[in-house]
Amino acid sequence: MFRICCKIVAFVFLLAVPGLVCPAEEATAKPAWSTAEEALRKAEDFETSRKWGEAIQLYEDALKTFPEDAALKYGQRRARVHHAVERRYGDLSFQSMLKDSGRTQLLNMFDDVYRSIQREYLESVSLTRFMAHGTESLYMALKNPVFVEKNIPDAGRQARISEVRQTLISSYWNRPVSGASEARMILGSLCDLCRRELNLKDSAVLLEYVFGGCNALDEYSILLTPDRYRELHGTIQGEMVGLGIEMKAEAGRGMHLLNVLLGSPAEDGGLRPDDFITDINGTDCRKLSTDDAAKLLRGTSGTAVRLSWTSPDNQKHS
Repeated sequence: MFRICCKIVAFVFLLAVPGLVCPAEEATAKPAWSTAEEALRKAEDFETSRKWGEAIQLYEDALKTFPEDAALKYGQRRARVHHAVERRYGDLSFQSMLKDSGRTQLLNMFDDVYRSIQREYLESVSLTRFMAHGTESLYMALKNPVFVEKNIPDAGRQARISEVRQTLISSYWNRPVSGASEARMILGSLCDLCRRELNLKDSAVLLEYVFGGCNALDEYSILLTPDRYRELHGTIQGEMVGLGIEMKAEAGRGMHLLNVLLGSPAEDGGLRPDDFITDINGTDCRKLSTDDAAKLLRGTSGTAVRLSWTSPDNQKHS
């Protein structure tokens, strides 16, 4: 039994991009590549394995040495889009939006998000640019296994998926958009196309434009799902705290502990790096996403949580 303590509120969970190294490690580590082409191959290997955090980190490191390499820049953007897609689809509040939101509601949401950017963001972002990033997000999502499995389970549609992706590039990529009414018309036609060719729900299309359009902003600005917004707000207000761990989901094994903070409730309870949490308060977490498991491990000060885990020698603990 663990009791969550206020003293670790500043740490919470370090979940944003798995695989990042601390500055000291970054300064001393030698790159495992010597040319831009070699770095690209290694990063693409990470992408093939869907290790998006590792791919993003490698692209960032390589671009420090080869800042003008177009293939590395595109690879970095591609990995970030795929990482964002899979994080969204692992979020229960996003899944609710996907299930319960209709075309008109999401078109209104698209308008609201873009107006907020125009009002709050320091730099001007044209509607054409915002739409282009949404098109790119949908284009890449149609190649993402998590997106396809959720939205297009029919394996016989692969040829049509390729055709739709080609249409996105040839007819919609960087298509000039003069105003909100034209954007709604274009998005409506895209919904019709995707429903006709792929039986893809309007919500799956439009949410890529709502969230993906925000990729037009800097890398530190994102649109949060309802659950992530509530978590962030609770953290800022000092209401929500965590056990003091850095973890990453590994399908079938549970939450791999990458780090356990010294003096944290997790360390006091016996958790150590390389352990795997398998059960949280009676919930089997071996098939949960990192985000969903994190929600079960956070609460107000004094909250108790019961865990089961396995150590590297396969011994079980609780």
